[in-house]
Amino acid sequence: MKWRRTVIAGEARPDDGCLVVGTRIVARVYRNTHGPSTGTWQWFWQMYPSASGRADTKEAAKEECERRARQHFGDRLNDPA
Repeated sequence: MKWRRTVIAGEARPDDGCLVVGTRIVARVYRNTHGPSTGTWQWFWQMYPSASGRADTKEAAKEECERRARQHFGDRLNDPA
């Protein structure tokens, strides 16, 4: 399980990252920059069942995704194939 920067159209996005387990991108976290939720962090869990939410800090958003990865993959977390 590791975090990497999100890359869109060849450019790394600031304040935007993906959680990778094995070769799969399983979650995404990014800072909201528009609207009433500006400054909060949005997270998306992309495995079944999918989920999303908001957190006040980057660390809290990442921890939620990491918690879901531990729950989803269990003992297979280091070998998810």
